[in-house]
Amino acid sequence: MNSMKDKVFLDTNVLVYAKLEDEGDKEKRDTAVALIQQIQGSPIISVQVLNEFSSVLIKHDVCNAGSPRNPVSSYWI
Repeated sequence: MNSMKDKVFLDTNVLVYAKLEDEGDKEKRDTAVALIQQIQGSPIISVQVLNEFSSVLIKHDVCNAGSPRNPVSSYWI
């Protein structure tokens, strides 16, 4: 039986905060990036989280709606 205790699930907010570019959000961004960098192995990210992440970035003009894969691929591919 596989144990879930070593699995890391990423929430939408962690991904969004890591992508913030406004200087006023520097503390949130730095914290999120530090959390992501501490992950050993591959985190688990649900399809719902990926959809929410892409939606937030498109809504706030961080990426092009014609290329929704772009924000996700910048982290994991």
